[in-house]
Amino acid sequence: MNLSHSDLWDLLPPSCHNTFEDAFFRSKTEMIPIHLEISKPLLSFKWVEVGIFPFGEGFSMFFKDLTRHKQVDQLITQNEKKLALLAEASSDLIFQEDPKELLDNLFNSLSHYLDLDVYFNYIFDERANKLRLMNYYGIPKEIADGMCCLDFGQAVCGTAALNQHKIIAEDISSSIDPKVNLIKSLGIQAYVCHPLISYGKLVGTLSFGSKTRTHFIKEELELIERICTQVSITLDRLSLIAKLQQTNIELEQANTSLVYAQAQAEKAHKAKSDFLAMMSHELRTPLNSILGFSQLLHQDAVTPLSAQQLAKVDKILKSGRHLLAMINDILKLVKLENGKPFIEFQEVDLDAIVQAALSEITPYAQLKKLKMNCEDLKLKSDQIIYSDPVRLQQVLLNLLSNSVKYNREHGNISISYQVSEHTVTVNVEDTGVGISSVEQSKIFDPFYRTEEFSMEAEGTGIGLSLVKQIVTEMQGKIGVESQLGEGSTFWIELPIVKK
Repeated sequence: MNLSHSDLWDLLPPSCHNTFEDAFFRSKTEMIPIHLEISKPLLSFKWVEVGIFPFGEGFSMFFKDLTRHKQVDQLITQNEKKLALLAEASSDLIFQEDPKELLDNLFNSLSHYLDLDVYFNYIFDERANKLRLMNYYGIPKEIADGMCCLDFGQAVCGTAALNQHKIIAEDISSSIDPKVNLIKSLGIQAYVCHPLISYGKLVGTLSFGSKTRTHFIKEELELIERICTQVSITLDRLSLIAKLQQTNIELEQANTSLVYAQAQAEKAHKAKSDFLAMMSHELRTPLNSILGFSQLLHQDAVTPLSAQQLAKVDKILKSGRHLLAMINDILKLVKLENGKPFIEFQEVDLDAIVQAALSEITPYAQLKKLKMNCEDLKLKSDQIIYSDPVRLQQVLLNLLSNSVKYNREHGNISISYQVSEHTVTVNVEDTGVGISSVEQSKIFDPFYRTEEFSMEAEGTGIGLSLVKQIVTEMQGKIGVESQLGEGSTFWIELPIVKK
C-alpha cells in the first residue's frame, strides 16, 4: 500500500521515530536496503522485522511478524539452560526423577504456547530390544502402566523408533490408521512423536499431544524438533555417564579382588619359598652325614668292604649326591624367585663356554656312544655378549645333560648358532625321544617331569625351571621345538651389544 510520510509516522510508535529517520536517511544516502527489528507494538505485532528499500524519490517497505519466532527463541534458550544443567548432574538421574522433572518443566513451558495436554518419553532398552516408558505427563498411572513397554513398530512411538523418523498425527478423531488407536483412546487430537537420536544412535522417543487442537503449525513443529534434538543429546550423555560410573564401580571391585588375590598369592609364594629354603637347609645336615660316612666306609683301609658291600655303598653315595644336587637346585630356585642377586654380568666368550660345557659332558655321552657336533661361532668384531659365564655354562650343561639322558644309543647331539644384528641363538639339538606338544608347555614348570619317561631317567623336575629363570635373569629367552619320537631342539637367545 502507498503511505505518505505523515501516515507512516502515525503508524509507527513515537519511540521508533528516530530509529526510522536514521534508517531512511542512510538508505537514501547510500542507496542500500536497511533491515530493522522492532520490539515495540507495531501493527498489532509485538516483534516486527522491517525492510526499507530505496528507489527514485521514495521507499519500498515490508513488515514481517516475528512475535512467534521470538517466543520460540526465548523458550529454546530457557530450556537449553535447563538441559545443560541436567547434563552436569549426577549420572544416575536418567533412572530417577530428575529427568521427569526436567521434561515436566519443558512440557509446562510448551503447553503454554501449544495447548498441549500429554507427553510420553520412551527409552530404548538395548538388552530387551524394546521401548520402555520412563517419563510421562497428563495420563493416569494405571493407563501408563498398560503402555509401559512397546515393541519396535508398535503404535506411533514404536514406529517412529523403528523408522527413526518423526511422525505427525493430526485430526486423530477421524483417523482410521490403527497405529493411532492408543492415543485416540486417550482423547488426543493432534500428536507429534520424535525419535531421540544422538550421534546416529537411538536413545528413545519423545512425543507431545493435544486434546483441544487438531493441527500444529510449521513453527510449532520446528520448536518441538529443536527441543527433541537437545533432549536426545542430554539423555544420551546421562546414559553414557551412568554406564561409565557403573563400569568404574565394576573395575574398582575387580581391582580390589585382584589386589586381594595378589596379596594372597604373594603370601602363598613367600610361604612356599620359606618352606623350601628351610627344608633344604634342614635336609643338608643329615645328608652331609650320610655322604661323609658313606665315603669313609668306601675308603676304609683297616676293615675293607667286600665287593658286594662296596656296590651298596656306591648306590648310597650316588643317591645321596643326587639328593644333594636336587637340594642345591631348590635353593638356587628360591634365591632367584626371591629376587636376590644371582647374575653377575660381564663380557663373555660364548664359544669358550660352550666348549667347556661340551668337554664336561663328553664322558657321559661316550657311555651311550653318542656323536657330538659343534659349529664354530661367527660373531662380528664389534659384537659383544654380556652375561654371567658361570650361570651360562650351568644352563648349557643342563641342556646337554638332558640331551644325553633322553637320547638313544648311537644318537647325535649338535650345537649350532644363529647370529643376527642384535641377538645370538644357541641351539642344542638331539635325536632323542622327543617331547609331545602338550608336554612342551609344561616342561619349564618347577618339579614337572614328563609322565612317559619319568621312571626311565633320574631327575628332579627343577633343572629346566631353573634354566628358564637364569636365562630370563640374563635378559634372554629360551624355548623348545620337538617332535615325539624324533628328537628335540632347545634354544637360548641372548642379546648382543655393539662396541
